Amino acid sequence: MRANYILKEQMQEMERWKWIRSQEAGYDLGETAFYGWVEKYAVSFRKWAESVPSDCIGCGVCGTGETGMECQKPFNVQRKERLKSMVP
Repeated sequence: MRANYILKEQMQEMERWKWIRSQEAGYDLGETAFYGWVEKYAVSFRKWAESVPSDCIGCGVCGTGETGMECQKPFNVQRKERLKSMVP
């Protein structure tokens, strides 16, 4: 379950990055945006993913990714800060 959550979270962030960069460029950047995300964020994402406490995975508050921004558990506060840093 942990690996599935982390993979889902990573894909959501990569899609978010692709959307932001494509909006800036004025066209769909496709896989190029994903490569950019990997170069810029993969290492820090992996460090964050390894720090996610097991009891937070699938707790129903932040495990869904939809209401997670409201979760005040330390790992999700880090997630919020990381997402803020992605927006130009």
